Amino acid sequence: MVFNNYNYDTLTHQSVETIQDSSGLVWHIRINSQCSSCFPPPSIFYAVSSKILTDDVVTLTTTDPSTEYQLTIFGMHGVNTFDSKSSLPSITPITFGSLSQVSMNTSHGGEVALAYFQIGYVSDQIGYPSGYSQITLPTSGDWFYLAFEVLGTHQTHVVTSWLVSPADNSLAIDDAMIR
Repeated sequence: MVFNNYNYDTLTHQSVETIQDSSGLVWHIRINSQCSSCFPPPSIFYAVSSKILTDDVVTLTTTDPSTEYQLTIFGMHGVNTFDSKSSLPSITPITFGSLSQVSMNTSHGGEVALAYFQIGYVSDQIGYPSGYSQITLPTSGDWFYLAFEVLGTHQTHVVTSWLVSPADNSLAIDDAMIR
């Protein structure tokens, strides 16, 4: 689950108070929203299920429930856990005019690579990384984008490039999950 916890109206960060799950899943933080060098910082949570979920309802409560936020929840069958390599997730703040690229090294080949991109302006045009499948679709008003790729058996180094026009302040994150 990715939660864009930045209130663009008041320019403040919001915190998650609770996450309730109708299937009884326990949610854990993967990336904390207090990333001081990120623009704007996201919160990324995950939960592991021992079975395929079909009708799970997830309810997230924030410190400011009157504000509109972006929340994306997705599931991946056959993935056990995140790669425990200390350099993951790989977080790269991108400043105006620089290349929108992030790289990571994984512990194993054949993992599922996750790519997250967050942009500062909704008018920007976004191109997903080559070879990745979209989790989110670019629509009007989106601030963040998700994609994944199943890596080759021996592929342990990944460079993810996002195409952004114009190049604005943004944030790119790569992570990997073991199958």
